[in-house]
Amino acid sequence: MDINNSPQLYTLEQLDQLIELPINQVVSCIRDIELCEVEYYFNEYTEFRGLVKPKDSPADEAFFVNGIFRVNKTEMVLCGDKFDPDAEAICVLIEIQGSKYSNSDTVKLDNIYEVITTSVQEIARYSYDEFMLIINRLKIPLIKEIPTEIIKFNYDPELINHKSNFTLEEASRIAANAPLKDQQGIFYSTSLLNHYQEIICECVKGQNQHGFHLLTIELWVHSHDDYEPCSRRHNNGTRLVVSANVNLELTIISKAELLRWCKYMKIETGLFYSQKIIDESVEALRIELNESEEEISRLRELYLSESGSTISKETYYPPELLLAIDAFELLCSGQDKPPTNEYIKEWLQKESKERGITHKDGSRELKGFSDIKLKTIPSIIKSQ
Repeated sequence: MDINNSPQLYTLEQLDQLIELPINQVVSCIRDIELCEVEYYFNEYTEFRGLVKPKDSPADEAFFVNGIFRVNKTEMVLCGDKFDPDAEAICVLIEIQGSKYSNSDTVKLDNIYEVITTSVQEIARYSYDEFMLIINRLKIPLIKEIPTEIIKFNYDPELINHKSNFTLEEASRIAANAPLKDQQGIFYSTSLLNHYQEIICECVKGQNQHGFHLLTIELWVHSHDDYEPCSRRHNNGTRLVVSANVNLELTIISKAELLRWCKYMKIETGLFYSQKIIDESVEALRIELNESEEEISRLRELYLSESGSTISKETYYPPELLLAIDAFELLCSGQDKPPTNEYIKEWLQKESKERGITHKDGSRELKGFSDIKLKTIPSIIKSQ
């Protein structure tokens, strides 16, 4: 069972959305009830994957478990040098207890197990059934109902998949399974959202502990100009200092980079990227044709105006114009019946390749004249 998508386990933040009172007040009352009435309890649950051994049978061998357990004991430990004032304290699992959500044949219900594999405690989850039992005991009315259907994502993956780029705010919301600002959603964790905002900013700044560097399309960092808050744009790929405050609303990454980051973070998003073949734009071809015709007309006028010049055309004209001039002089000039356009095209293509003339086709450089020039030049030189 995936604890993040369980229809029975929720965070305190999610349960807080169901009632009018602050959840912290309710939890305080729950602790008092648990001390007096055994049937009322509010257990913490967490997901654990690793080695454990029974607490009451220390001689037994350790074994592997993977499931959802009740949290029985935790401990705060310092991460790093204990004499370092900036050392971070983390909460690690010490003991876990078998539950009905454990889903394991080797784990017995209510048995306590010592954790061998060091594991940081994730955000605690709580049973909706246990929560409702105590809510009814305290006679606290609900203001929202739990969804009857399990919703895997709090956003529409099919709709979002049409986007090509995302702000860091959108990317972190997708990672935290939180609804985007223009979409409706009920249950999500703001703590998890803040966590992913911090992680994604570390990766953008190039300060990730594993060296993962998330490349941006636009990189904006909060700054101050004459004591007024503003944001400044930086070159994409710039490695920033740890203290840099990245603007989540303005900084943009591509969907391909978002999916690369989610793969590194092992986050399922429901998004995918696939290359599509796009038909070439007729308008773009028309613009390119017009530009080619204008350039050829300009070169033709240049040739006519300089026809009496003593300057050697081989050293004065570009190779494309020289080839067009040669085609006119060799194939059309003085001919009662000029050759067909197709014959001139074949001659131009062969000669342009032999003379080393090239043209661009997207990012590729190809030998010879482009198709547009091959179509245009024969008509121009035959009209003279």
